[in-house]
Amino acid sequence: MQQPENDLDLEGDLILRGRLWLDPNIHRPGEGSAEQRLDDILGPFLEAMLDKGPALDMSCGTGILTAVMARRGFGVTGIDCRQTFLAAARSRMARYGYVVDLQNAALVDLTEYDGQFGLISDLSGDLFRVDVARDLDEQLSRAYRLLDADGVLLLGFTDYDVAMAVDGDESCSPARSIFIGNKEYLYFTRRRWGGTPRRPRHELRHYLVCGDRAEIECQEYEALTSESLAVRLERLGFVGIRFFHSGETGFDGLICVAKRPKEGGMAGPGGHEPRLPWRYGRPAPDQFPLPERDRPQRNLPREMRNLDPFHVQPDRRRQMMRTQDASGGLMIERRERVSLVMWSGGVSSTQALHRLLTETDDEVIAHHVCMLEASGRDRPELQACEEIAAILARDVRPFLFTKSTMDRKKFPLPPDPRMACAFEAGIVNLSFYNDRGYAIDRWTLASSLEDEGDWGAVETEFILNCLAASCHPYTVPAFFRFDVMGKSEIKKHLGTRISGLCWSCERPVIKKDGSAEACGHCVKCRP
Repeated sequence: MQQPENDLDLEGDLILRGRLWLDPNIHRPGEGSAEQRLDDILGPFLEAMLDKGPALDMSCGTGILTAVMARRGFGVTGIDCRQTFLAAARSRMARYGYVVDLQNAALVDLTEYDGQFGLISDLSGDLFRVDVARDLDEQLSRAYRLLDADGVLLLGFTDYDVAMAVDGDESCSPARSIFIGNKEYLYFTRRRWGGTPRRPRHELRHYLVCGDRAEIECQEYEALTSESLAVRLERLGFVGIRFFHSGETGFDGLICVAKRPKEGGMAGPGGHEPRLPWRYGRPAPDQFPLPERDRPQRNLPREMRNLDPFHVQPDRRRQMMRTQDASGGLMIERRERVSLVMWSGGVSSTQALHRLLTETDDEVIAHHVCMLEASGRDRPELQACEEIAAILARDVRPFLFTKSTMDRKKFPLPPDPRMACAFEAGIVNLSFYNDRGYAIDRWTLASSLEDEGDWGAVETEFILNCLAASCHPYTVPAFFRFDVMGKSEIKKHLGTRISGLCWSCERPVIKKDGSAEACGHCVKCRP
């Protein structure tokens, strides 16, 4: 049997549309084919279900998961309403020698297959799309009828509560690359959560694909939580509902597993007493003390403020979320968000560090880049950071303080030092990834109102490109900024003790004893 090739060679637009949701989770250049990566991730997970019998792959698309299931020994039926996708799936199966029944059909069309499948899967998330004419309860009810006794339903989805706890109302993925034949294409996804009177909460995914042409596609999904999905499944007769996070499956997203009972009636309420085998752990009220008006409102649209992660004047916000089973065992633990501050020792970056330490429970990294210059400013900057770090770690809470050095006397850097800092932030991200096994979630460069004149869209683009270049091939941290204040307001916020230790002067006067004092007339010294 022919093994999957390194890259898919199907036609451009077909792949760009059909693989946008799934491929970011399973394929990176140089890591083998998409099928092989998904098989490595979900193979053991599927292996435990081999005795379930024939399998159905809903919305099979170009057949990536279908091929994995066939390789694992399932007798697979794949369905999709899009002929071009089915043509690509047939080409894939023929290339690998897999025998799979591929049909141009929707789930509700399979009226002659009741009780015939031991496993039904939809990891693409298409089941939850609301921009097509489908009813979710009808789809789930149909899946229940198609399963045999003790059959398993496997669903991939995004938990709205978890996403809101970390990403807020809007998030953007880093640009990713995919290979189609010998061509490389780039795309990124923007996810927004909105609301209308008829549809209180929904998720919009905008895909921008840049290849031979730029193209935007928008897909709309119902904003579900683990709890609301479990209630739907229980109401329709499913039992044994469990949720597996990426740490357990390797798959980037939650996977819901539900069973049709060995004995019992058809789908619908009244067949048995609903009983959830798990409980969804939300932060306790004392761990989430934001005023009610400032909490995410599921039934109301919110103003999107992409640059300020706190939306409003924040209080301390918890990011940890846990899910436990009936016995109290931990099923899901969402780690704390990791935030990086590129810390110069000036008042603006010191305030950003102080706000993260006092207003969030993020794991905070403060990284200082010692820029070796003829002016000698690196020495007082480093001294300021070390003194302030000791105070904040003692009086506020511990954090990671890291340092690196760039010799600008021997290595000419871009005229804007923020680009060098952004590149160094990517190096910090790589080091963190190698140590922890996951990337930093977000990072910031601080600025005051007095410094905003040279900070525009072009400069921001250059800065983000520098970061992305040094992060490759790992996940690029999201860039965020706090609301910008004037220097006098920042100093008032920090207090005289901390602000008095900050150092911003670009042309320090170095004394004979090695100490430094501010020049008093450079741009940074001006009041």
